[in-house]
Amino acid sequence: MKLQPKKGNGGHITSYRLIIGSREARDAGFVQADGTTMELKKTVDQEHRRIIIELADEGSTDKDKDN
Repeated sequence: MKLQPKKGNGGHITSYRLIIGSREARDAGFVQADGTTMELKKTVDQEHRRIIIELADEGSTDKDKDN
């Protein structure tokens, strides 16, 4: 797995992308059976050099953010 750099207008790297496959996302519970994506929480653990992605709240979906 590799980070993919994304460059801004000045040509400098402004962010990185990491691809999660659709099956991985479903298996992790990030996507409901109807295809609705769940709201996620990202935690950066500098001490252990890891980024943790997990469900933000067991009952919230991306649709809930608009309300």
